[in-house]
Formats: sequence, C-alpha cells, structure tokens
Amino acid sequence: MMRRIVLLFIIGISQFILAFGHSGGEIVVLRIETSIFYGTSDLIARTLRQGYAEGYIIIINTNGGLLKATEEIVDAISSCPARVVVFIPPGGRAFSAGAYIAMASDVVAAANGSAIGACSPVPYSEKEAKAMASWIQSLAESNGRPGDIARRMVTENLVLTSTEAFEAGVVDLLCSNISDLLVEMGWRDMTIINVEPDLKAEFLNMISDPAMAYFLLLSGIFLLMVGLKTPTLIGEGFGVTFIILALYGMGLMQAGWSSTIIMVLGVAVMFLEIKAGHGFFAIGGVMLSLIGLFLIYQGSPFLSPGRKFAASICVGLALGGILSFYLYKVKQVLRRKEKFIDPRKLVGRRGVVKTEVKPGKPGVVLVGSELWTAVSAQTIKEGEEVKVVGVEGLTLKVERSL
Repeated sequence: MMRRIVLLFIIGISQFILAFGHSGGEIVVLRIETSIFYGTSDLIARTLRQGYAEGYIIIINTNGGLLKATEEIVDAISSCPARVVVFIPPGGRAFSAGAYIAMASDVVAAANGSAIGACSPVPYSEKEAKAMASWIQSLAESNGRPGDIARRMVTENLVLTSTEAFEAGVVDLLCSNISDLLVEMGWRDMTIINVEPDLKAEFLNMISDPAMAYFLLLSGIFLLMVGLKTPTLIGEGFGVTFIILALYGMGLMQAGWSSTIIMVLGVAVMFLEIKAGHGFFAIGGVMLSLIGLFLIYQGSPFLSPGRKFAASICVGLALGGILSFYLYKVKQVLRRKEKFIDPRKLVGRRGVVKTEVKPGKPGVVLVGSELWTAVSAQTIKEGEEVKVVGVEGLTLKVERSL
C-alpha cells in the first residue's frame, strides 16, 4: 500500500515538473521592418526550420518586396510545426508581400493605426493579378479567413484598417502591443527570444536589393576602368569583386534575361569609353543599365521603384559623368605626353641595350634618359650600343651601332 502511495506521489510530481517546464517554453520574435529581400526570407526560413520554440511572432511593417523571397517565407510558415503569429504594430503596414505573409500565418494580430492589403502587382497585369488573387485567397481560406476579402486586396487593391480587417475576419486579434498579444495567445509566462538579422541576412538583403545591386555594378565598372588606366591591382580587384556581387544579387532576385542582357550591354558600352574618352559611351552605358534596372522592377510585382529608383538614376548619371571626365582628362594627359616626348625626334640618336633584343622579340634600350621598347632585325646583346633608325608608335627600331 505504502509503495503505491509513493509511486502515485512520484507520478504526480513528474506531471507537475513537466507542466511547469512546458509553461516556461520559448517564444521567438522576428521583425520585418523593411522591404522583403533574400536576407529576410533566409533568416525567417532558418529560424522557423529549427522548430525548437512553442511559437513564433513575426512583427511586420513593410510596403512589399521580392516575389521569390515572399514565397520562401510563406513556405517556411506553412511547414512550421509551431504556431506562427504575424503582428502588425501601431502605425505598421502589411502591404503587398506583407499581406501574403499575414494570410499564410496561423494568427494575424494588428494594433490600432495599422493597415493591411494593397496587393495588386506592379505593373498591373490581368494574367498575373488572377494568379496572385487565387494564391492569396487560398492562403486565407486555408487558415479560416474570408478568401473573397483577401482576393479583393489583389483585384481591387483593397486596403483595410486594423478595425475593418478585424470586423471582416481578415485579422484575428486586435492588440495594442506585444505584451497584449502574449496575454491573448496564453504566452505571458514564456521566455521571449528576439532574433536579430545576422551578418548573412544583412549581406543578402544588401545585394538582393535591385538599387544596391545597380550601385555595386556601376561602382565596380568605375573602379575597374580607373584601374585599367592607372594599374595598381587595387582598383581592378575591388572593381571585379563589386561586379561579381552585383551579378550574384541579380541572380538571387531572378532578374529576367531581357533586363540582364540590357545591363550587360550597358557595361560593354561603358568600356568603349576607355578608347573614346569623350563621355558619350559612358553616359549611354549608364542609361542602358538604368533601363535594365527598370525592367528588374517591372518583373517584381511586389516591389515598387519609388525613391530608390530615382536615387539610382541620380547616382548612375553622377558616376557616368565622373567617369567621363576622368577618362577625358587621362586622354588629354597622354596626348600632351606624346606631344612633349615625340619618339620621332630620337631617330639617329644612340643608346645602350638594357634587355637583349632579338628578331621577333622586343627588348629595352636606354636612349637619353628614357627607357624605350625596341625591336631589331638582328640580335643585340645587353650592354651593346645601338642607333635608332626608325619609330613605330612608341616602339623604336634599332640596329647595332658601328
């Protein structure tokens, strides 16, 4: 009898400990307070895949983002075994991509002054709008929300205030802040873990932003072309690195073939400026690459060009102008140098071979106080005296002096 009592007591204590442990679980809080790029989707997907928490709260305040990044977030939420709550904070917005993420979540909470909706693709396309409308309707209905209201967010670009969204059933809870939300969800006694963007997320966000990728591309071209005119390996190294990062970012955002080809064509045109040096090719290349950037925005239905595109135009034209001016000045200096040191004046003068000259293999000769590349029809060894008999560009024709 006593043994049974002890056993029952142990079982009771064990249940109490388990219950206590459960009440002390963890709630992970993530924030989306910018446009949705690949750094954000990667961070959210990585966090939700860990699946160690009792629940996840995504605080969302965004005007939109990249379609592919949005799809990755929606997929991560749909496959997460724990409950995922999207909270639109006071004054916050869940527009465009943000609305899709909200409709994919288990619970949508909103504070006063917030809004949700405005999901029409930009630019508007009837075919694309139908596809997007069906998608958001399916997400809403799968989580017990009215699909017709969600569909109107795309077809009519409907925007709802927090109160209107709650009354329509699009929003599940009205909460003033995170503390109220935790109480409503029964998570008041849980441990809160705030997940901040790490270095990987910040890096991916930077290069998958079309405006930043464009800036990296132009900066890379600028540094590379300056490096080619004044070789130091530093300019070339940074230039090539920036160009690779820009192209990688364009690959992440899945830029279409047309936009990529136009951007690459713009780069090729800019490189013609090295020979021309009058500015036309530099500015023309910048304009072509800007058209490519615009097409990238056109292919991102959740991302509006806005101020970033306007800033990209200003930066592009400024860099194009600086590059044109620099190459023009370099060309002027080279012309003056050629005029000042006219190699044709060296015909008839004598010099000394510094590096052996062989037929078909140029060498180096010292004539006056300058070192020159030299060619000869005969082998002339180092240290022998030569005579300049002709000039080809900046290369001297020499023969052994008698």
